[in-house]
Amino acid sequence: MEGRSWADLLMWERTADPCLVEPSEERQEIERPVPDRVRRQLGLVCIAVTMILLMMSAPLHRLAGDGENTERFDRIGTALVLASLLPLSLGLAGDLYVALEKTLREPSLAWTGAGVFVAAVMLLWFVVPLLSRNRKPRPAPSAGPGGGRTDSVF
Repeated sequence: MEGRSWADLLMWERTADPCLVEPSEERQEIERPVPDRVRRQLGLVCIAVTMILLMMSAPLHRLAGDGENTERFDRIGTALVLASLLPLSLGLAGDLYVALEKTLREPSLAWTGAGVFVAAVMLLWFVVPLLSRNRKPRPAPSAGPGGGRTDSVF
């Protein structure tokens, strides 16, 4: 310990621990170009819109529908869930872009990765279900007790 100053020890501690953030990295984050900050904020807005759309069906069911499970509520709930998938994919793609750009330091690869992600989830969330829906014929509802409805016991 002799011959070393406190400043040397603190500098060694800072460089030895990879979890400590260098002040230059903090400044770099603050000084990011405006388009990068706007992209990051738009991604967060997309995630917030997704949360709002997903949570909206519960108060609609409880307040506007008096807690009844009606066909109208099923249509509205389904529409809200489907509408939430687009902003969810865009928000996650924005996060993926930021992560890829920060790690790869190559914006074109980050854009490509985010674009491939959006295309893949749109394919899996919309195209594949539509194709499988059109392939399989739907059975006609039976006219037994309850008129063919399959309401949950819970």
